[in-house]
Amino acid sequence: MARREISAGLMVDLIDVSNAEAFVDSVLDRNDFQIGEDVGGKLDDPILRVLDEREDLEEESELARTTSVFTVEPRAQVFIDEFYAVLAEELDDEFEDEYEREYLCLVFLGKLISDLKEPSPGKVDLEAFRERCEFDMEKNGDLLEINGRRAAEELARSLEKKGIIKLKGDSIKWKR
Repeated sequence: MARREISAGLMVDLIDVSNAEAFVDSVLDRNDFQIGEDVGGKLDDPILRVLDEREDLEEESELARTTSVFTVEPRAQVFIDEFYAVLAEELDDEFEDEYEREYLCLVFLGKLISDLKEPSPGKVDLEAFRERCEFDMEKNGDLLEINGRRAAEELARSLEKKGIIKLKGDSIKWKR
């Protein structure tokens, strides 16, 4: 019986350490802190992520901010030209209401395509292009993370078909 209690205690300790590590990672990431860099005045007003899962809240505090994460994964074929995704915000309100998840996916894909259409200076390799496929947008303290790294090769091929970029091996160059 003592061994089980010790094992249970160790598991609780491991979970606490994991939660603490996740909190530290969240603070570092949300505040753009890099390990080893001088943080200067950044510590004067850091942004902390604290989850409040209470269901009895009638209204959200005006200090509360959200973080939304959108990840593009090449899991299924979607029959839409990626370049029409930039027009998703112009779809009928009925579509947005009935297919909210799909609508948001189209809007976020449109934002990603719009960002990728902007030229990079010179040539970039596929890894640098993957990095461009992941970016954050902030509005009023709310953060939207768009991650298209897993679909970078498919996105590059689409951009090449539209004449936006030129692919040659692992090298990508924007056409001006």
